[in-house]
Amino acid sequence: MNNEEKLKTFLLDKTTSDGSMGELGYDENLYTLGILDSLAFIQLIRFLEEEFGVAVGDGEVIPKNFETINNIVGFLEKKQDAS
Repeated sequence: MNNEEKLKTFLLDKTTSDGSMGELGYDENLYTLGILDSLAFIQLIRFLEEEFGVAVGDGEVIPKNFETINNIVGFLEKKQDAS
């Protein structure tokens, strides 16, 4: 499973109980869809740190990095390349 699919699966598991958002696209805004709220965001950060071995700094917690699945994957790739 690639990073995009891992993130999509995680987000859907945490935010929907019936799979109704199964068609979530990689460029859809996670905030406006209501997928990321404050609790889901904290869970997402923890997931990224545990699953991908990256540390998310306070200065990196900006909407642009987490608006879409593709943005999150780009953020991850930059973090992993810097390691």
